[in-house]
Amino acid sequence: TSCEHIEPEILEKFIKSKRKDAWVVLQSNNFFDHPTHINCSETLDDFKEYISPMLKEVYYAGELYLDDYTRFMIICKT
Repeated sequence: TSCEHIEPEILEKFIKSKRKDAWVVLQSNNFFDHPTHINCSETLDDFKEYISPMLKEVYYAGELYLDDYTRFMIICKT
């Protein structure tokens, strides 16, 4: 799921709708200038802090540095 395109309330409902212990891969970025990016995070730590309360456990968190922005990815269980 590319979280930067999803309203925070809808994203939370999506995550909570998953069965217990479901694996979920969430991505976001810090590219605020794109018109459809409505839910970005400044850093990977910000993304983790925002998303972690909705999850049971985070197994991986990483980032990919690109020319104009940084892509964040979290692999977790609900």
